[in-house]
Amino acid sequence: PLTDLEGVSLLTDESVEVEVRFQPMVSYENVGQLLVVSDDPDEGEVPVDLTGRGITPELEIDPPFYDFGDALIPCPEEAQVTLRNAGREVLEIEDIGYAADQMSLHHDLALPLTLKPGEEVGVHVTYEPSEEGGALGTLSVDSNDPRGVLTGDQQGEAIYDGTAVDGFEIPDDPPVDILFAVDQSCSMRKDQEILGAAFSTFIGDVEKMTNGWQIGVVTIDNACFNEGILDTSTPDLFSVFAEGVQRTGGLFQNTLSESLLQLSAKAAGKTDPGECNEGFLRDDALLHVIVVSDEREQSGDPERYVQDMLDLKSNPDLVKVSAVVDVDGDCGDQGVNNGPGGYLEATEVTDGLLLDICDAAWGDRAPELAEMSLIGIGEYILSDTPDPNTLEVYIDGELQTEGWTYNPTSNSIDLDASLEGGEFIEIYYRIVAEDCGEGA
Repeated sequence: PLTDLEGVSLLTDESVEVEVRFQPMVSYENVGQLLVVSDDPDEGEVPVDLTGRGITPELEIDPPFYDFGDALIPCPEEAQVTLRNAGREVLEIEDIGYAADQMSLHHDLALPLTLKPGEEVGVHVTYEPSEEGGALGTLSVDSNDPRGVLTGDQQGEAIYDGTAVDGFEIPDDPPVDILFAVDQSCSMRKDQEILGAAFSTFIGDVEKMTNGWQIGVVTIDNACFNEGILDTSTPDLFSVFAEGVQRTGGLFQNTLSESLLQLSAKAAGKTDPGECNEGFLRDDALLHVIVVSDEREQSGDPERYVQDMLDLKSNPDLVKVSAVVDVDGDCGDQGVNNGPGGYLEATEVTDGLLLDICDAAWGDRAPELAEMSLIGIGEYILSDTPDPNTLEVYIDGELQTEGWTYNPTSNSIDLDASLEGGEFIEIYYRIVAEDCGEGA
């Protein structure tokens, strides 16, 4: 009450007015009680009931609390929150704020916003679970509601789709089969010399990863390898290779010299028992075909010959075609046959490497050709999709903090260097969901 009654005395039939204040905070019915204490011997305490209905704006956040429950990483989930004027006066929303971890608020409301009694609008909360454990978001709304800033909370628990451990035994000297097909046109003499000189760098880089390589060099129409299959046991290897890339068959024996895809497919097809390139193709080995020419590919049907080579493997990813060719058509004999022609398409189809033979320093890029020859070696494909932050790599039980990378494109662990062979790799990780289902 606003009236101070302490010490007030009333005579018989005398009265006094008592003033009370009603300050409603919500629109529904409010109740209160005034208690009069006196020296009346019969009724020393007399309660007076008070009621009143507020006429105020009243913000209602619905739901005031929302639980997303368990949410698979990284599957987003969404909830709608309604802002409603449950009062009897106009509600004016001045600001909407949001504080959260892994959650975000989305709306297209223009603030300040006016809501009539009973009117409502919606906002959306998106939960994007990315870190294991609980997450909390708090929506805050500042309005002319007498209660001040009101809040609503959202929570969720981010979980992984499981855990995994993949094991691999590192093989001794994994195999790789490399086929060089080299144009024997007169204009190619200098580039043949560049290739021969770059070979020591090329094979040196290959041997950093494996000694299980085989090389075939083909230049003649019969598609038989010059000097047979080269490997680590070949005497005077560098000289043999340099001579092989300049081997001409004489008149009418180099008609495929500018049709190197056809020549390569023919050579790769002569590897069965009893044929001249017997033993070259190994089932589990990468076949890397490297063609070198300063003129356009003239096989007539290059797609066919690329497909012929792909058909030699049960896994087409084990075939790569790289080309050192006239990329822009600005060298060679400057005639109508300039440009890469079908060689470009062959490298694109097989994800091979394209180098420009018109660059006088193309031999310096031999390490790139070597790297392409080693695709898949030191690569260990995971059985599930990991959270990269949870990956742990062990070799023979010892945790490796460096020397490996995760390749999301191939979903694999790539070791930076080879091991001796026989070691056992274990890769531990938490699994992220790949199928988030509807509504994700």
